Order: sequence, then structure tokens, then C-alpha cells
Amino acid sequence: MIPNAQSNQGSAATCNDSSIYGVSLVFRRGDCSGDIDNESDSDDENEDVPSQKEKDGYRIIELTYAHDSEAVLERLHLEPGIFRDVCDSSQTPLNTDQCAPLTFHSPLFRGDSLLLSSKTDNLESNGETKHLSRRVLVSAPTPEFNRRLGERRWSDRMTEFSKSSKRGAAVGIALISGRNVIPAMRETLSCMFKDYSKTGLRDKTDKNTIRLCDPIVDILGNLSHHDVEKAGLRCILEPYLNYSSSRWVDRPLSEQKSEFTKVSGHQLVQSLPPVPLALLFTTAILEQKIILSSSRRSILLSAATAIIEM
Repeated sequence: MIPNAQSNQGSAATCNDSSIYGVSLVFRRGDCSGDIDNESDSDDENEDVPSQKEKDGYRIIELTYAHDSEAVLERLHLEPGIFRDVCDSSQTPLNTDQCAPLTFHSPLFRGDSLLLSSKTDNLESNGETKHLSRRVLVSAPTPEFNRRLGERRWSDRMTEFSKSSKRGAAVGIALISGRNVIPAMRETLSCMFKDYSKTGLRDKTDKNTIRLCDPIVDILGNLSHHDVEKAGLRCILEPYLNYSSSRWVDRPLSEQKSEFTKVSGHQLVQSLPPVPLALLFTTAILEQKIILSSSRRSILLSAATAIIEM
């Protein structure tokens, strides 16, 4: 959250808010020459690390353009007859009944056929695991994006850069809004991360699902090319934006602000033990200026919001 420089100019584009709000999702590859954040060179040292063959089975190889059919529209949460611009909040609500949130259907599918059912992708066939690369169902053609995606994977580039430069490498995405719609933006990125990183693999305890960040890193890194279609990012975010905003479309924006304030208070209370928390409140009352520090920016924003709203 940063001050909105145009908020005092009375422009309608500023949404009459004094701040600009943002939520980011960042993936960082640590210095591969050190011991911290080091990825093991041998899968034998860590039984939970998927093999290269298993990783390849979850690789995104293409954004597949889907024509305007009812099945495709249902998969992408779009209304019949249109591929709407999800960045324009002034358009009609995404769900026509304006009652319940949409049921999320992943745009990811496997093989050459479109899996346009609400069922999750099944990797098991006749007792054997299919290692088929995945595609993403999108609402616009992106030939240049697909060409770039077929080149060297960004997850591999980041690993090599970290090793050769002895520095970390990062790739990420940020959503920006002139209004406090942080709950919807957080849910958008959270849903996107969970969808791209989910696998059918289990850890050695067979209790937890292994998540793989390589697919989403490859997609986000591919957007750094200047010649890829501008529609690429919109197409990728489209189903997640539609889903996350579906429960807010028929409610005033102030409810999202109230929700964020409530969550911020919970996060502040949960992040500090009772004594430091009491000292923080006392300091906030007695001092005009206080300095908060944390390696987690989301906690800093939540703490500042909770203290301001006290």
C-alpha cells in the first residue's frame, strides 16, 4: 500500500482513494553456492524432491486458445457470447445469479483433448502414472507466447543464474488497484499458485501433497519477453480473477476493506506473544511515530493497518 499521488486531483480514475493497493507473489531462488535455500543436487538426499521425469509431467507447454463454446465458457467462468475483459470492474457481474461464489474449475488440462469437466485431472491409468505435459485453456490466441514458452524453461534459467552469479534470482507478479480490494487480489494469486503448483505426488510420509513451483515460474518468466502478446497475462489471470471476485461482485467495496481490516487484526495478534503485543499497543498510544520491521511485507501491512484502525 502506497500513497496515491493523484488522489487530490479529483480524477475519476483514482477511484477517490488516498492509497494504491498491491499484492505480489514472488518466487526466489537462493544463492546456490551457499548452504541456505540450497536445492540438493541429488534427489537421493531428499526423498521428497520429484525426479526430472516427474517434473516434466507437470510442465506447461502451451496456452491453448479455446473458441467461444458453452463448455469452454463454463470452464473459464465467462458468460455466453463474450470473452470479457476481467480488468474492467465496470462490466456486468461474472455470475449471472449474483448469489453464490463460482465453483472453481482449473483451466489446466492434459494431453491433446480438452478436459472440460469439473473433475480433477486423473494421473493414474491402469495403475500407471501418465507423464503428460499440461496446457492452459485461454480465451485468446497467443502464438508468440507459446513460441517463447517452447524455448529454455525459466526455472532452469534461474537455477543456472544462481549458480553462475552466486546471487539469488527472483520472478513474480503483482496486482495493483486504486481501491482496497486486497482480499480478492490475495485470493486470486493464492488460487493461481495452488492450481499451478499442485501435483499428484506425495511426500515420503504419504500425508502431504508435494507442490512444484517450476510451472508457474516458467509462465511468469515467459512474460518478461517484450514480444509476447499483451493478452497473455490477462488470459492467464482470467479464471482466477473471475473466481476470486465472484463472491464480491454484488457487495459494496467497503466490505472488502472491512474484511481486510479484520484479517489484519487477527494476523497482528497471532504474530506476537501477549507481552510484546501489549507493549506494541502501549507504544502506539504514547508515541507519535513507531518503526516496525519484518522480513514479511504482508505482516508489516497488516500490522500497520491494525494499529491505524485501533
